[in-house]
Formats: sequence, structure tokens, C-alpha cells
Amino acid sequence: MKKNYTLLLVAVSLLFGITTVSAVGITPTEDFYTTITSLPFEPVDSVDMSNSTLAPTVYFPTFTNSYPTKGYKLTLATAGTLTLAASSNTITAGNVAFLVSSNYDLTTYISLVNGGNGTTSTLTAGTYYIALITNNVYGKFKISISSTASIATDVERTATEQVQLFAQNRAIVITGLSAHSTVNVFNLNGQMVKQLTSSSETEELAMPANGVYLVTINGVSHKVIVL
Repeated sequence: MKKNYTLLLVAVSLLFGITTVSAVGITPTEDFYTTITSLPFEPVDSVDMSNSTLAPTVYFPTFTNSYPTKGYKLTLATAGTLTLAASSNTITAGNVAFLVSSNYDLTTYISLVNGGNGTTSTLTAGTYYIALITNNVYGKFKISISSTASIATDVERTATEQVQLFAQNRAIVITGLSAHSTVNVFNLNGQMVKQLTSSSETEELAMPANGVYLVTINGVSHKVIVL
């Protein structure tokens, strides 16, 4: 028990450098996020996180903890970095962070920007979920989100959101494809293992082995695990 408790404190301290454990919060869905359609994203009005209604408490499995959160979503058409900034007259930098994930339920994350100011590592083209988090305090923020990448157009974003991928019988199945979509599949060594131009809404691509593959569809990346 003592060992598990120590691990819990370490996980929490990674985010805010504290050891306060809060109650389990909600697991967000797609509807939780405000879609960003152009960059830089710099709202004229302050982002209001003044209470638990405006900033619901979200559970983060990675930290085994919950925090008041505001969510944003964007789709990058090309690879690049995200630069994130949040400032508040009432909340200190040590009590705010940005978390960037490719999963809307935030079960894992790609980048964590402590202090609310920083730049991510290079992200591939795809959809990302950005969580603005506070250390169980409430207030208002001025935020800025920019990128070296191009943001997807409405048409590209809609097409991306309609596509679904899953693994089955050592193959990758893709549904919701538009006509003549370009599909490339790479292994983790960066080698292309499959390439095709779709002729139907559903395509099934047999893989040479089990493993993790990066599937790009019209330049937008998806990760699939084949078992």
C-alpha cells in the first residue's frame, strides 16, 4: 500500500508539483471540446473558468487525479508544433497547465506544458485535443494557441472526422472514406508497407506483422495497433 501511494504522489507531482488528490471527475466526450477553425486562436473575451460549471472537473488517468478543465480541439493538415500561452490576473503560472492529447478521453497525452506557456514537440498531421487545466482553482484566462502547421479546412476536417479505423484479423479496416482518398501505411521504422487510392468507402489492408502502424489518409495521420 505504501508503494502504491508513493507512485500516486509522483504522478500528481508531474503536473503541478503538488500532492493534493481530488475526487474523480468526468470523462470528456467529443462534445466537451470547442473546435478551433483558424490560427492563431486568441479569443477577444477572457476564457472563463470561474466555477465548476464553466470548468468541469475532468479525470486524467495518467495522473490518477481530476482538475477543472476547459477543452479545445483542432485538426492539423500538416506536421508542426503548437505554441500555447495562458495568463491570468488571479491564478499563478504554477497552478495552470496545457495538456495535448490525440484522444478525446485524455487517457494518454502527447505533450504537457506546465505553467501554461510553452511549445510542443513536432506533431504529425491529425486531430488533437487541448486541455487547459488548473490546480483546483478558478478564474479567467487570456489564451493564445498558434502553430507552425497548417490547420485543416472545414472540408478536410469533416472528412477526417467521418473516417474510422480498426484492426481485425491482422488487417487494418478503414471505413467512411471519400472517393479517391490517398492511403499510406507506415511501420514505426518509417517504412511504407501499404499504399492505395480508395475505390470504395471501406478498405481492408492486410499487414505483414502485428505491431503499431501510422496510417495517413489524405495527409492526416492515425495510429492503429494490429494484434
